[in-house]
Amino acid sequence: MPTHVDPRLSDNADDPLAHGPLVPVAAAVRARLGQSIAPSTVTRWCLRGVTVAGSRIRLRAVRTGSGWRTTAPALEHFLREQTNAAMAAIDTPDPPPAGRDEETAQRLREVGLL
Repeated sequence: MPTHVDPRLSDNADDPLAHGPLVPVAAAVRARLGQSIAPSTVTRWCLRGVTVAGSRIRLRAVRTGSGWRTTAPALEHFLREQTNAAMAAIDTPDPPPAGRDEETAQRLREVGLL
């Protein structure tokens, strides 16, 4: 019988879940951000993650009998990855609209719109 190993459980020393005590996700968020989050948000962050600029980012957490738990470093990693993805999207120039020919682009450059 195949054994399923949850990727959230790791022996990797670089894993943010390996550092610090496991605390309820809602408590970690409240301590770090000073606001409460809904239980459905906790579940979504842990299972599906959030999408930022086309990147899927999940909160590293483990499920215990009483709910989802994470560490402060794992929450920091989750927040940092969201920020990095958002900043990368801002720094990436938008592609030109489809259908613009070179002549139109040149006229727009001449009037300072490109």
